[in-house]
Amino acid sequence: MGIELNFVNNSGGSPEIVVFQKNTATALKVIKDLEPGHSRVFTFPTELKIDLSDEEDTFAPEMPIEIGQMVHVSMNESDDVLIRKLDAPKPGDIEVVNDLKNFSINAAISLSGKVLDLKEIIAPGQKAVFQFKPVMVVGIAQNAEIGNALSDDVLPKINCEFPLSGIASADIVMTGGGGGSGAGKYEFRLEKVVGV
Repeated sequence: MGIELNFVNNSGGSPEIVVFQKNTATALKVIKDLEPGHSRVFTFPTELKIDLSDEEDTFAPEMPIEIGQMVHVSMNESDDVLIRKLDAPKPGDIEVVNDLKNFSINAAISLSGKVLDLKEIIAPGQKAVFQFKPVMVVGIAQNAEIGNALSDDVLPKINCEFPLSGIASADIVMTGGGGGSGAGKYEFRLEKVVGV
């Protein structure tokens, strides 16, 4: 599940491009060595997963979670862990509520196998709130690696954001660049947007 994207290099250069989810700094896609006039197709993942664990081990298999859902973790009389999904009070949040009496829990949200955010030691009776906006961020970043966090000196320079709600596929077109006095700033725009 994801959004089909075609990255088109209509610029005067071939810089390294990084793509990541807003509110995180984890590179989900890195495009290298894409010559001007060429394109590369990729899928931007959209299916979030949640992994719940305690201090000793994972007690729930990784499961899909959506923005706007809340997970309650509790235990029945037989000491079986119960997990219930409900609507979160705020539609833009993912909430994890620890209703266990004696155990703290950890919750990790991942996208395409990469942990986007981790909340540790959610005490009994407490909750953790995750906030993810369905926004893709695209920019120039040297030496970025898929699954690794982008450095603090790179992040402020990357500010091209595209809201993804309602999009099934699109082209990301890069222009600008080049050498000499005619070199321009790299710019990105969405074209050929197809809705869901």
